[in-house]
Amino acid sequence: MTRTWDMYKEGSRRCHVQHPFLASQSQLQKVIAANHEALSIAGKPETISLALGDPALDGNLPPPPIFDTALKEAIASEKCNGYTSSIGLESTRAAVADYWTRDFAPSLKDSANPITANDVVLTSGTSDAITIMFGAIAGPGDRILLPEPYFPRFELTVGYYNIEPLYYRCDPEHDWEVDLPALRAQVEANTGKPIKTIVLNNPSNPCGSNFSRSHVEDIIKLCEELDLPIISDEIYAGITFTVPLEEGSEAPTASPPFTSVADIASDLPRFITAGLSKIFCVPGERVGWIMLIDPAKRAQRVMTGVRSLTARYLLPNHLVQVATTAMLPHVNQSCYDYANRILQRNSIDMYHALRKTGVLQPVVPAGGMFMSVLLKPELLKEEVQDGVRFAERLAAEENVLVFPGEPFRMPAALRLTISRPPEVIEEALRRIIDFCERYKK
Repeated sequence: MTRTWDMYKEGSRRCHVQHPFLASQSQLQKVIAANHEALSIAGKPETISLALGDPALDGNLPPPPIFDTALKEAIASEKCNGYTSSIGLESTRAAVADYWTRDFAPSLKDSANPITANDVVLTSGTSDAITIMFGAIAGPGDRILLPEPYFPRFELTVGYYNIEPLYYRCDPEHDWEVDLPALRAQVEANTGKPIKTIVLNNPSNPCGSNFSRSHVEDIIKLCEELDLPIISDEIYAGITFTVPLEEGSEAPTASPPFTSVADIASDLPRFITAGLSKIFCVPGERVGWIMLIDPAKRAQRVMTGVRSLTARYLLPNHLVQVATTAMLPHVNQSCYDYANRILQRNSIDMYHALRKTGVLQPVVPAGGMFMSVLLKPELLKEEVQDGVRFAERLAAEENVLVFPGEPFRMPAALRLTISRPPEVIEEALRRIIDFCERYKK
């Protein structure tokens, strides 16, 4: 009997889970391909992308030299070719715990409940950490609160597990802070299916926000009252900067503080997902982790589930675990400052240039690697009054890629990366400004 693929049924609904982020990217690339000849004639044959946020794309944000050195030494040792524990090397997990305490949770340094290697599980990047974390804390039919706007990976993952997403509002008029009264009302009105957790993303992708310490404290206080554990995606920890509202004003050189949920005194269980990808500009090395902050020991069963799920997924390889162990003790403020100054300079240029168009309303970025830009539909021609149509027409006419806000649950908006080299951003801005001039009412 001859077997063919046609004899096999699709595995399940999981075959139909689609990533809205990738679908949008694919559509924009089709638009550019369809208009390639016209773009070439117009003198714009090369695509300029402000869509994807790969900090290693251009080489302008190199990793710390100590990481390169540590990786070479790990290779030369010929002792890093075997398997490791499914939760990662104990030495690497201890290095992560010490690093996070030193840089982002100093209040835990001499506390009765410090972060230890036992509180850390290594993962293949932070996206993998999110997948494992959601699967450990909730099951089919349970509910999870997601931010709106959000990182599309969140929705993809809840769809994979058949978890029901609920959305809480972040307010662009108040630096994308969580609307806490609305969140309280939403949770207290919930009936039937339980809400298992709330997901935070700070600094935010796509918003570009960085919550103040007082706002993080207020979030945790409310979650204590609602008995709502937190999953905090902090992959952009340490990436913060200030953009002066007045053009030409001197920008502060010191980075504003980032507040991790780990650094707030509370018995509330908090799970932090983070990694090396962004702040150290090594997304291809796939080094991430899940970290539990649980002074009252209420979430140990969930952490047991996390450890069990690691057997299903790929870890960072042995080499990068050893290199991470060697690098983290030597990280200092200069490792953050170099990237932050570049991102700050780009953000200043982009914010003031886009604001001058009159039809775009950039939200002042304060952290991460993206800027959110709201459209002013009432001032734009009908053809570009939403993010999808704006992005597609911009790609077709200017060969510039930006992501529409719709895949992020951010309607009539765009998301732009701020990590490209200045000359790339300058040319992209020139084309976007020309485009806006044509489509003003």
